[in-house]
This record gives sequence, structure tokens and C-alpha cells, in this order.
Amino acid sequence: SEFDVAQRQAPSVQILTRTFHARELFGGLLGWNSPHRFNCSRLTTAMCGGLHEVEAAGGRFELRYAHFHQHVGMLGGILMNADTGEVLCETRGTYGAGDTAMNELGYVVAIPPCVWQSRAPQLTLDSNLTSIAQYNASMPHLAVMSMWEMRGALIASDDVFV
Repeated sequence: SEFDVAQRQAPSVQILTRTFHARELFGGLLGWNSPHRFNCSRLTTAMCGGLHEVEAAGGRFELRYAHFHQHVGMLGGILMNADTGEVLCETRGTYGAGDTAMNELGYVVAIPPCVWQSRAPQLTLDSNLTSIAQYNASMPHLAVMSMWEMRGALIASDDVFV
């Protein structure tokens, strides 16, 4: 999801909201317009997202890691389970305050991820998720992104789904 943030007066926040099925998380890195995005095998295509493996295991998985890829001007990102209203992950970037490497004034220098080791959010391929990107609109920003990078673990069909 790439978009431009136009400059505006108050309120000076632009919000991009997108709701999608969790199965879209398994498109891999083949590109959003690839005809093989969801019809590939991780055995033959390194960039495949593994949708078939998740389907074969019953379509259930849990999140283990979520990171919101954002550009300069970002205020934060929220990932919600649209079916339950639960906020799964909320991130806020850290901006640099100086002129040394990794602390450059005005640049995003860190975006802490959400990491679950226990009590991980459990989802199905049909779960509805909502992504909310918040950008500072007090100045224009071109080609900003609101993209989640995530990792998960299968829930075997004989495991208890909580």
C-alpha cells in the first residue's frame, strides 16, 4: 500500500485504513500483481508465502512477529482483528534528534515490532484484519507505505484453538 500524503491544515493527520482477509498475508514476496502470488510452493519458489501449507494444516495460525513498515512522516500503525475489535499490534516510530548515524534529525530511526512468545494472537485464513496507518500531514510526503511484515506459526488441526 503506497500513497501520497497531501499537506493540510488541522487536523494534520492523514489516516489510511484497509480491511483484508488474513489469507492475504501469505502472498509472499512475489509482488501484489503476480499471477502466482497465492498459487506457489515454498519448495520451488523462495519468495512464496506458503498459503497451501497453511490450508493443508487446517487454515489456523498464530502471529509471532509483526512490524509496520513506514516512511518519514509516520506517526504510527495499528493492526486490529476486525472480527473482534482487538488491537493485535500498535507501533510508534522513534525519530532521530541529532546528527550522528542512527540518530539523524527528522528521520525514523527505530520502529519497535510486536513480538509474541506466549499468548500469541490466533487467527484463521478467513479472519478479517484492519490496518490503520497514521501520517503527519502538516507537510506533504510522496510514496509513503503502510505495509505489515509478519511471521507466524501453524496451529495443527489437532491443537486446541483458544
